Amino acid sequence: MAGMCRGATTGALLALLPFALGGCQALLYPLPNDPVPNTSKIWVDPADGPTPEWALVPQQAKNHVYVYLLNGNDPLNTGNLLGVRDYLHQRGFVKTSYGQQFHGPWFEAEILAIHQADPLARFVLVGFSAAAGPTNQLARRLGEQGIQVDRLVYLDGVFLFRFEEWVKPECVEKFVNVQSQGLLVHGSPREGAENVEIDGTGHFDVPSHPLTLQVLMREVTDVAKQLPIAVEMPPPLREGPRPTPLVAGTVHHVPPEWGFLQPDLAGGAAVSISYKPASTAPRR
Repeated sequence: MAGMCRGATTGALLALLPFALGGCQALLYPLPNDPVPNTSKIWVDPADGPTPEWALVPQQAKNHVYVYLLNGNDPLNTGNLLGVRDYLHQRGFVKTSYGQQFHGPWFEAEILAIHQADPLARFVLVGFSAAAGPTNQLARRLGEQGIQVDRLVYLDGVFLFRFEEWVKPECVEKFVNVQSQGLLVHGSPREGAENVEIDGTGHFDVPSHPLTLQVLMREVTDVAKQLPIAVEMPPPLREGPRPTPLVAGTVHHVPPEWGFLQPDLAGGAAVSISYKPASTAPRR
């Protein structure tokens, strides 16, 4: 019984560890809304501010950008990386997937299949916390198979046990490193990366922080803008030959039984009508 109690206590402490490292604010961190929540809306009221660049990118281009979010040691989703996935979905980047750090091999197989099927595919890999290293390794394995990774993003990457996980792989076009100022756990500058430091934040505040979302949207938008996508316009309407109207035979008079259709011009007097068949001459 004592062992069971000690086990339950240990589990409770592990469950509360994210709150101790990142603070309760992380769980309640709201995801901000952009001035244009609908990607199909281009024109906005000047009072709402300028139209964000992601809203000006054609949806056809966004459909070729594949984003993979790998979560770290965050079983309670305290960092709200799932919310980041939904945030990208709502802005048109619908090919965004979420998984744990051990899903790297599964994502690798999917990326290989996409690379074969979609020649315009672009890939963005994002690793949060302890998933930064596995994300780096995933990028390197893809590079060995001739696949370029357009963006590699660390969100407060920690627990990097290999030297190569600290630097940008050769197959990566751009390396972005977002780090916090957490008390116990936080990232650090990386070689060959654009290092972005968020002031006054904890480790689990990083994924859904407004500055992080701004950086992510900037990067995926830049990737989408590189695609040679032309907006398909419907072909102009052509005026075809007009059909020749058929001229019906002239009816000078109607049969007596159809006299009720004639107007009573005599003020109630009888109307004399006669019927003459239409000419049967062929039409020209």
